[in-house]
Amino acid sequence: MRVALAVLLLVLGVPLTGFGAWLIAKSRLPTWMRGIWKWPLGDNLSLEVVRMVGWASVLAGSACPPMIVLLILWNRGTTAWIASIVAMLFAGAAAFATIWSVRLSRTNPAKLN
Repeated sequence: MRVALAVLLLVLGVPLTGFGAWLIAKSRLPTWMRGIWKWPLGDNLSLEVVRMVGWASVLAGSACPPMIVLLILWNRGTTAWIASIVAMLFAGAAAFATIWSVRLSRTNPAKLN
């Protein structure tokens, strides 16, 4: 079961990191992210919103390798504690960036200036 979860984390984490890096580099959403596919984002899709979504994806993908280490070790050693703290920090930063980008995307652009 742990091996399957580790493989799932790897399969999900690598594309998520790559997608976030693409968003940061291009500073635009892909053409397929329109309509329902841009949920929970609002209508104000500025450069800041797209970059914030990109950083959220990179941070969420970066939380996967420490979780893989935890699944492999599965003990209460120092390495497991450090891996869990690193994974929690990355996941928390990704959640913060996601919430911030959703808030920015739903704000009236006139209020931002």
